[in-house]
Amino acid sequence: MQLGWKVTSSALTLFFALFAYHAAKLPLFDELGPGPGLFPLVMGAAGLVLSVILFLQVRSGSIDLPDEGAALAPNARMRLLSVIILLGVAALMLEPLGYTIAALIMVPIVLVALGARSVIAIALVSLALSVGVFHVFYHWLGVALPVGLFGI
Repeated sequence: MQLGWKVTSSALTLFFALFAYHAAKLPLFDELGPGPGLFPLVMGAAGLVLSVILFLQVRSGSIDLPDEGAALAPNARMRLLSVIILLGVAALMLEPLGYTIAALIMVPIVLVALGARSVIAIALVSLALSVGVFHVFYHWLGVALPVGLFGI
């Protein structure tokens, strides 16, 4: 079991290192403030640090690894497959419906597929990720997200 975690954390380390490397090639700042490379660089660096910490914890044995059977449960595979399919559907819905409506439809479905049961939590997260994220990106950051047929 430890070998799988070591390989995975090593692969994540390599991925985040490459991610940060390519992000560093983009401009970090421009005349308006943060450039297109700043956020990916910060995220790549954070992922790199966390994946190295994970590798070191697994190697030293200071972390309790989950049971082998838990990762191989048929229910877990079905959830993973359903989330992948739902995210593909969301990507197809993004242009015709726009970000807000596509997220408002898909986020609750994905949350239920992942096992969320609280209706209030699902509603709040769905609203925050659809309307809230759209307004943050569109109005505060000036990033145009797809608005779709309905102009929302």
